Amino acid sequence: GTLAVAFAWVALTHATMILSARVAVAGTARGLQARRAREGAIVAILLGALVAIFVRGSANDIYFQIGLVTLIGLAAKNAILIVEFAVKARDAGKSAAEAAVEAARIRFRPLVMTSMAFVLGVVPLVIAAGAGAGARRSMGTGVFGGMLFDTFVATLFIPLFFKVLTGDRKEPRA
Repeated sequence: GTLAVAFAWVALTHATMILSARVAVAGTARGLQARRAREGAIVAILLGALVAIFVRGSANDIYFQIGLVTLIGLAAKNAILIVEFAVKARDAGKSAAEAAVEAARIRFRPLVMTSMAFVLGVVPLVIAAGAGAGARRSMGTGVFGGMLFDTFVATLFIPLFFKVLTGDRKEPRA
């Protein structure tokens, strides 16, 4: 129970530090925006994955944690793409709010299609039976819940984070 949550928090902290250290354009404004977007997405997937395994009564085992690594990659990619489109719209002269809304509108359909294909692809893991089913269910449940949560929550919050963190300035905060 409590130990599992503590371990998941430590895993999240380490994953965030690793991803933050590998910002695509280190030290630039765009790199900072991408890092902030990734961190918001990582929190969303971790919350969704933990809720899913606790609702199902699964354990926070190594299979679940391997699934988290997969989730972190896909959620970070989705967040970075939304931010990249927002930055391009911002560079074209739009306000932060207009850029964030346009980026969310442009990326919503591809993001939902990719995420739902991924979620539907792990359904066999969620309903696994037979030898090794516990491992498959643990990984599948966490990935299913995390990606589902990320798809519908982070899609709304990443543009909001972009607007709040960049404001109406021409350059984002350092």
